[in-house]
Amino acid sequence: MSAKKDKDLDLSQDVGQKEPHPKLRFDKKYISQMHYEFDPNENSWKLCKNAPVHFNQLSKIVSADTLYWIKKALLPYAEQKSSAGTVKIANELQSLYKFIGPVEITDVALRNYRATLNRRNEHKLGDIRGFLKKWHKKGYPGITAEAIEYLNNQTFKGNVTGEAVQLLDPTKGPFNDIERQAIYEGLNAAYHKGDIRTEDYLAVLLLLSFASRGTQLTKLKIKDFNKVKRLNDEEAFLVGIPRSKQKNTTWRGQFAQWEGNKLLWNLFELHSQDIINSVKSAFPSLDKSCLLYTSDAAD
Repeated sequence: MSAKKDKDLDLSQDVGQKEPHPKLRFDKKYISQMHYEFDPNENSWKLCKNAPVHFNQLSKIVSADTLYWIKKALLPYAEQKSSAGTVKIANELQSLYKFIGPVEITDVALRNYRATLNRRNEHKLGDIRGFLKKWHKKGYPGITAEAIEYLNNQTFKGNVTGEAVQLLDPTKGPFNDIERQAIYEGLNAAYHKGDIRTEDYLAVLLLLSFASRGTQLTKLKIKDFNKVKRLNDEEAFLVGIPRSKQKNTTWRGQFAQWEGNKLLWNLFELHSQDIINSVKSAFPSLDKSCLLYTSDAAD
């Protein structure tokens, strides 16, 4: 018997119920693309170091059974896609349900929701179109065939990207030279006072130096930092930054090689020594050869 016809799986249960029907419970934990373990029964999924997926607000709008099917459809994204993309889908679903209420997603509901969006934010519906289509294709209850037909016949304006950078927006745009200098001076002063850790100082300098994303820095390993010599015997300091936004990029599958300066290298060495000291403290009998941080070190 299909889920749609099973009276025990009726989506018309009261909103706010604490637990879904006993049949609708996840019986295992899952691993995210960033190798974080999470329990889909929880209302917060930690898929990476930052930006967890929250379902608390959504659980106040829809029934526990509906929330189960939402999570069920979202699990492949949580396992295989970026955490940021999964968070975005969850947030846009929350906006949709906040408007339509605890009902099945129909073509009428989508039409009415789109009518509330202007051309600058109609991408909110376009951003979840692929997810909704996969949800329906799986055969999970909660969305009608008419809703999918409507989505297939619509064109949604994409999100406006890069506008803040192009227009040098003072709030959302890039730092200007004066702001960057102020950040550097503030960091230096705070570090010398002992107000910030070496790890944090290094992370901010990496962000400023290479315009890296936070997700890229979380993938960094000690062996990604290397000191080499040029043909003229001049030293160069290289950092291999893992790529994170390219399609079909696996965990630490591709790198962009950047050249740093002496300050970055000095901070890296201090941070490496901090790691070694913490490991020595936790495991005093550990073989010292395991604590090398050269480019030949193990993963």
